Amino acid sequence: MTQIDVRSIEMLRQTGGQQTRILAGVDLSVSPGEFVALEGPSGAGKTSLLSCLAGLDRPTRGVVALDGVDLRTLSPRRLADLRSHSVGLIQQHDNVFSSLSVAENVELPARIRRGRLTRSEIGAALDAVGLRDRAKARPAELSGGERQRVAVARCIANRARLILADEPTESLDRANARQVIALLRDQAARGCTVVMVTHDGEAAAAASRRVRLEQGQIVSDLR
Repeated sequence: MTQIDVRSIEMLRQTGGQQTRILAGVDLSVSPGEFVALEGPSGAGKTSLLSCLAGLDRPTRGVVALDGVDLRTLSPRRLADLRSHSVGLIQQHDNVFSSLSVAENVELPARIRRGRLTRSEIGAALDAVGLRDRAKARPAELSGGERQRVAVARCIANRARLILADEPTESLDRANARQVIALLRDQAARGCTVVMVTHDGEAAAAASRRVRLEQGQIVSDLR
């Protein structure tokens, strides 16, 4: 469970000698266990906001705090530790490492923090996403939907308190997309905070809250 507090964040980028405003005074609070869909047109700032929540990018101004900790106060190493211990990242593509088996991909965050998961912990996470029989498979042997489910299993096995998902259903057929969204809803029901960027109206409707961005600003917030 993670409390998110975003206060007056702005993000400016220099592109081709011109300054572009990516985020323009965003305020957002997300309670533990909420499932929030970030919607809006391409270029609205959704993925930039998600990157700020993950500590992968820093806003030009303003505060991003997780459980009361201002991410600006953390060194790159402490931010990496935070991600490996508490944050699960699910991207549209490249969620798994091709050189690792499914089980090894699930265990990877624990290995990064010099820990290990038991075989039963890995198995239970793969059971939850219906992939126990694929534990030894390589990513090249998996469908797109299965690779996304491996990413969810990784969040489950490593007890992520916050899941940040960037277009997790974009490249999936409807059946696989619904399965991934059902898994994210289940994690939120168990107390995990979930923030998902999506252009998929059906996926957004499954969230408990829909926040729309346009031109770097929140224009609607529906619960």
